[in-house]
Amino acid sequence: MTSRAAVILAAGQGTRMKSPLPKVLHPVGGRAMLDHAIDAAEALDCARIVVVVGTHSPEVRAHVEKRLGAAAVAVQDPPLGTGHAVLAAREALAGFSGQVVITYGDVPLLKADHIAPAFGADGVTVLGFEAADPAAYGRLIVGGDGALEAIVEAKEATPAQLAVTACNSGVMAVDATCCSSCWIRSETTTPRANTTSPTSSPWRAGAATPPAPSSPTRPRSWGSTARPNWPRPSACSSRSGARPSSPPGSPCPPPTPSISPGTPRSRAAC
Repeated sequence: MTSRAAVILAAGQGTRMKSPLPKVLHPVGGRAMLDHAIDAAEALDCARIVVVVGTHSPEVRAHVEKRLGAAAVAVQDPPLGTGHAVLAAREALAGFSGQVVITYGDVPLLKADHIAPAFGADGVTVLGFEAADPAAYGRLIVGGDGALEAIVEAKEATPAQLAVTACNSGVMAVDATCCSSCWIRSETTTPRANTTSPTSSPWRAGAATPPAPSSPTRPRSWGSTARPNWPRPSACSSRSGARPSSPPGSPCPPPTPSISPGTPRSRAAC
């Protein structure tokens, strides 16, 4: 089995909780939400688990160090969005070869068997969920060949795209080599703001037509061998929508043209 690693994002300020206790340390089922996320990573046999924390929450850092050790902590400072938070894990993943899943510290209902289908495919795999009312979640746009073509933020979507019920969970798996090349190119990009992470049942894009909505407790998955052309708050996307050129030998696909004015922007993928 290919080696696995997990990056758990836990650097959010959690201001909507209106509590002095950091969001990811709030108990669910008698345990901190963050512990549920770590449990899932351990159940996936991840060789490395990296938790990205912020400087504003020393309690979160102490919690991670007590459970996983100091080497498992990566610090995002300053907080500049989700893509930047993943970038903070670069040093902790140095030398790792395998697949990396990026998940969140505030999704206690997301279990290992939900995440497992993300591993094994080439390129990047995104987990999503069907919602009767997607509201402000980003939409997963799937092409006729079944490959994920774009993730479009609700505020940037056309009416037709807003009608799509397949939503982005923010959880994704990517080959570490591709991830590294994205980190190299990310130095000149501007991160987007953090977005909310859902806890609903995930699925993997790759089917020509999405299935009917399922129970929130039952994951849906499709296999895909095509490299999707996306991502969302991405370390390798630019604010203009154009993707920087891939370095020689990069496993990422060739760059796509800049997105013309009036076209909903999607995140170019590595």
